[in-house]
Amino acid sequence: MGTALKVFSKFVPTNTDSLSVDCFIALGKGNNKEIFFNKVLILGAEPFLCVFVSWLIWVYIFRKRGQPVRNNKELKTKLIMTTVIIMYVLQPGVVKVMFQLFKYKK
Repeated sequence: MGTALKVFSKFVPTNTDSLSVDCFIALGKGNNKEIFFNKVLILGAEPFLCVFVSWLIWVYIFRKRGQPVRNNKELKTKLIMTTVIIMYVLQPGVVKVMFQLFKYKK
């Protein structure tokens, strides 16, 4: 367990976009404002999607092991820890993009 903490303590959320969707959205037709707001919507939903997928993976792992899923303290701990780590890693990029909404340009 101590080794895992040492490994995770080295990770610092330095990337601004964990999921770059600019090129994907730009393939569709639309003006720049529409592309920007689509990017904001996708990046706003990204943490929730990542948490949902990670929860599905943990439930699958526990079922594969033959352990109960309901009222399992170990599963609950792993889900909470995974959610906190995902939010910690994705939060800086999401906040940066959300604050770009308030930039005023003429």
